[in-house]
Amino acid sequence: MYQPYPGSDTKRPETRPALIAGFVAGGVIAAAVWIFLAVACRGGHGWARITGTVLFGLATLDTAVGLTVPLAAAVRIWGLLVWLAGLAAVVLLWRRESSAYFRQAPA
Repeated sequence: MYQPYPGSDTKRPETRPALIAGFVAGGVIAAAVWIFLAVACRGGHGWARITGTVLFGLATLDTAVGLTVPLAAAVRIWGLLVWLAGLAAVVLLWRRESSAYFRQAPA
């Protein structure tokens, strides 16, 4: 039986597939952006390292807000795992060895 969230439109339960499609599309777009940035970082483009760090900062805010709203435990765990992967990537991007790589890479 359909149980709407408080404040949701109770007359349109068919919007659920649209929401799922939106989340999937958003995830695919986000993955494409991160892959693009990873390739740019591999090429030594400093702007990609900075952009990735800024996007990780926004993802940190999104994850923090996500922990305050009612979500299934599996969704929270997945969000934290994705955030931890992003944290590891940013830490690796700003290590001394990485900074030397970005300095020597052609512009």
